[in-house]
Amino acid sequence: MCTGCGADVRCCLNCTFYDVRSADACREPQADLVQHKDAANFCEFFALKNTQPSLARPSAADARAQLDALFKKKS
Repeated sequence: MCTGCGADVRCCLNCTFYDVRSADACREPQADLVQHKDAANFCEFFALKNTQPSLARPSAADARAQLDALFKKKS
């Protein structure tokens, strides 16, 4: 449980395998079905997902090149 807000930390929403597009919203095929994805559970496959933002930022030139490629005019 989070000491700051009291929310459950060990829950499906915080797991690396959580994916709403997968069957039962879990990419781990051996995991048991968990009904309440936002509540604490004891899934043996739980792995806390990395939520740290990347510190690497593209340069302005790289960003411009990506935009130009995206909106390139067709001949």
